[in-house]
Amino acid sequence: MLSDASRDWEARILKAIAAHYPNAIPNETAASEASYSATSSNYTNPRSALKTKDLIGYPEKDHVRAADWQFAA
Repeated sequence: MLSDASRDWEARILKAIAAHYPNAIPNETAASEASYSATSSNYTNPRSALKTKDLIGYPEKDHVRAADWQFAA
């Protein structure tokens, strides 16, 4: 079960990434907009969890993008 902190980290990161949909953004931008460092485990671990849940993807090196299915009509 996820802790409240883990859910908050994931939500903050997903919100930052989704705000740029349909564009991919650099990890540095996503982390910064979520108030994290791109190299911090507080960013990389929740980002990985979001990828595992198919909420984001890595379309190119060092970039993230929200999954299309979240915005399907």
